Order: sequence, then structure tokens, then C-alpha cells
Amino acid sequence: MTLPLQFLGYGVRCTDVPRGWATNTPVAVDEICSVSDCVNSRPEGWVERWDYNSACCYETEEAATRTAEGRPGFRLLAYALVMVRLNEKDDEIAVDLDAILPPGLPALPAEPVPDGLAVLGYDVVSKQGANYMDFECSPLSCCGLAGEVPVNRYCLLDDFGTALRVAQRWDREEPEPGPYYVVQVLRRP
Repeated sequence: MTLPLQFLGYGVRCTDVPRGWATNTPVAVDEICSVSDCVNSRPEGWVERWDYNSACCYETEEAATRTAEGRPGFRLLAYALVMVRLNEKDDEIAVDLDAILPPGLPALPAEPVPDGLAVLGYDVVSKQGANYMDFECSPLSCCGLAGEVPVNRYCLLDDFGTALRVAQRWDREEPEPGPYYVVQVLRRP
């Protein structure tokens, strides 16, 4: 099955596991590659640049890398939004980009996910609509729920189907206010 993906673009984040961050995961988490800024942040001052698209990502790897301004510790990641969600009846419903991305910012990339990127996994992240600029919370890393849901070494889910079910569950349980979306996280090998 081909996943229905919308390429969001690139971003840089510090993926180091912060001192004191711990959760009961059976797999050692070596990096936190979350979509959210709660645990693994972007470079200070990135938002003031106002050179990102409506998903707070960059069209090119070079543009994303420039936000770190040569500071060490940041890794380049790429993001693709899974364009379906599950409702309470297990029906797949399409994601409406206009309902979740803020207006007035540059459009998302028109091309599909670029070749040569390796999938690290899937993050389940909240986004309360177009009034909020960025994706908000990834309970896997932000709320320590990686101890309840099997994650990989990047603190992400390996399986797309599992990620859809987790998003559906968190829509109901709200570890943080939702709704929840699935984002594929990638990077160069």
C-alpha cells in the first residue's frame, strides 16, 4: 500500500536525549526525533526568521540547515504528513490541510517526499487547527508515553498502522489536547 503522504519539508532539531529524560521503554532510545518542540528543540531564533512554510518547515535542506547557523548538535530531518486519520468508527478520513495549517505562510512543497531519505518512523503529534502555527505535542516523548507504546531507537513508532491506531486512541484519551496526526519522520542515511 502506498501511504497517502504530503511532504512538509525539512527542519533541524537537537535530537540528543536530554539528561534526566527517561521512560520505561524496552528499546534504548538513542535520539528523540519528534515533530514537536517539547523535548527536542529547533535552533533558538528560528521562528523570528519567518522564512518557513505553513507547516513550519523549509523547502530545501540548505534552508533548514541555515537556521542552525553552524551551531553544533542539530540534525537535519524531513517530515511528511500522513493524509488520513481514523475516526471513532475505524473509518479512514482525509486530513484537511486548510483546517490545520495557518493561512498566509508559503505553501507546502509541491513535490512528493524526495528520494534518498530513510524513514526513521512515525510520530503521533497534536495540532489544534489553523489558529496554531506549529504541531504541538508528541506524547511519545513529551508525556513519556513511549513507555506504554513500543517505540524504536528514535522514540518513534515503526509501524504506520500502529501509529494510526495510537492517534485514534489519543484523540479519545487526550494525553494533551488533540486532535492527533501521524507524521512520517525521515533523514539522509
